[in-house]
Amino acid sequence: MAFPSEVLLPRSSWNRLLTKIYKNTSYHIYYNSKEKAYNIRLKSSVKHSNNNLLDYVFSSYQVMESSQMMMRHADVIYNADVISGTSVLYIILEAIDQSRGLTFTYTSFVNDTRKTRNFIPYFLSSWEGRWYLVAEAETHPGDLYTYALDRMSDIKLTFEKVKRNIKITAEEYFANSYGIQSSKPEDAIDIVIRVFGVEAKYIQSKPIHSSQQEIDVTQEYIDFKLHLAPCYNFYQQLLRHRENLVVISPQSVRSEVKRIAEEILKRY
Repeated sequence: MAFPSEVLLPRSSWNRLLTKIYKNTSYHIYYNSKEKAYNIRLKSSVKHSNNNLLDYVFSSYQVMESSQMMMRHADVIYNADVISGTSVLYIILEAIDQSRGLTFTYTSFVNDTRKTRNFIPYFLSSWEGRWYLVAEAETHPGDLYTYALDRMSDIKLTFEKVKRNIKITAEEYFANSYGIQSSKPEDAIDIVIRVFGVEAKYIQSKPIHSSQQEIDVTQEYIDFKLHLAPCYNFYQQLLRHRENLVVISPQSVRSEVKRIAEEILKRY
């Protein structure tokens, strides 16, 4: 990533800033004399998979920097998806930052009901073009539920401070999970899938899950091992690859994929 060096600062102040960024973040900023621009890159000592948030922030910065050029050439850009729910991200983060509660009206996709309640916000997560909030509702203290930000309305901060009833980190909550569905550690199992042809290269470049490992590589296919709790979103992912992916083990996951395929055939 490169950005123009247009802001004039004393060289000593600028160098101190670059040193501070290098010491306190996962990124290194350096001057490229050929491009006449400063480049920013992930330090080689840092694993890329552990910096999703920083990657998201910097990729968002790149989009903002490119906005004028994109508007000038809108005719050559097609189907530019936007992550929904971003308009209320700030107020949710503000509530978390200030340890305050949230009040919002939520419209359920399941039964189209609209309910207004108070919530204690815990974590934010994005999945397939949507932002989600994991929160504790006042009507269910001690339980965490997931809410899509684009289904919230009339969102406000409560005046009083709130205290979480559950001590858990986002990493612990989503450990061994897939998508936005949380699971218990004991529900996670080893799953081996076989992916054929070019499809295997796509899964190599963009893993299905953070636990993904290659256990057998041939010219025809690649076998991957995953460790997670299978759920609705996970089976959606498997079926997305059509005939190019087959579950090798365990039998329970094989049987569930077969059951879903048989249900699909009934629709045709």
